[in-house]
Amino acid sequence: MSFIERYKKISPQIVLFGMLLMVVSLFFSRFLISIGVFIVIANTLFERNYKQKFRSVIKNPYPFLIVLLLFFHLIALFYTENLKEGLNDIRLKSYLLLILFYGTGTHLNPKQKNLVFKTYIAASVLAALTSIYRFHFVMQPAGIE
Repeated sequence: MSFIERYKKISPQIVLFGMLLMVVSLFFSRFLISIGVFIVIANTLFERNYKQKFRSVIKNPYPFLIVLLLFFHLIALFYTENLKEGLNDIRLKSYLLLILFYGTGTHLNPKQKNLVFKTYIAASVLAALTSIYRFHFVMQPAGIE
């Protein structure tokens, strides 16, 4: 069995891990978000199913909406005085394109999607409780480090 064949068997678990890492770290760590994005992108490159992934992206209307959102941000750069923050905003939102491209190419089963959504909800509740605790008892605002 070749490396590619073995890798395709464990690829869905790697996708799930990368997405869970991104979901949890949305509220807690910029560094871990980058690691999660790297895992997802590297997994896409190792799978080598580019034509099929591109076809599924074309069939899905959501990538078009994300591209439209980024296009509006680019147009808004002509009307802003704070170009540095505008470019930073586009840089942060450009991850949506990568994640969306990957997410439309690899399909999670409903059980995995529910796990990702439940993990997101749990992480957001934990972040809210942490912020409330730090604000009321430590008197220091919480933020992404």
